[in-house]
Amino acid sequence: SSGVRRPFLDALSRCLGSPHAGLVGACLTTAGWLSRSLAASQDADATDTDTSLAAFSALVPRLKQCLAPARPARHRVLAAVSLHNFSKIQVTRRGLPLSVTSIGMPSLPDAIGT
Repeated sequence: SSGVRRPFLDALSRCLGSPHAGLVGACLTTAGWLSRSLAASQDADATDTDTSLAAFSALVPRLKQCLAPARPARHRVLAAVSLHNFSKIQVTRRGLPLSVTSIGMPSLPDAIGT
């Protein structure tokens, strides 16, 4: 139910803003898993739509922050993967920019430091 999802998503969002790199990495991994799961299981079901929209609104602003050049490469890659997964979800697609450059994401070689 929505009452159960919201506290989890809020906690995950707060975790993404933590100053502790290890915690942020674990939360980015969780966000990647969640976004991939939502992208893989999207149906016309209202519950799936509600869950996708709730996850999108709770996580995408923090995921964009994790793309900052000062962040560890691992964080930037995990955030980019999650944003890519959200872009595959029809109901959230309109809320994402059309190109990664519009959200300030570096090219993959720049993101991983090569």
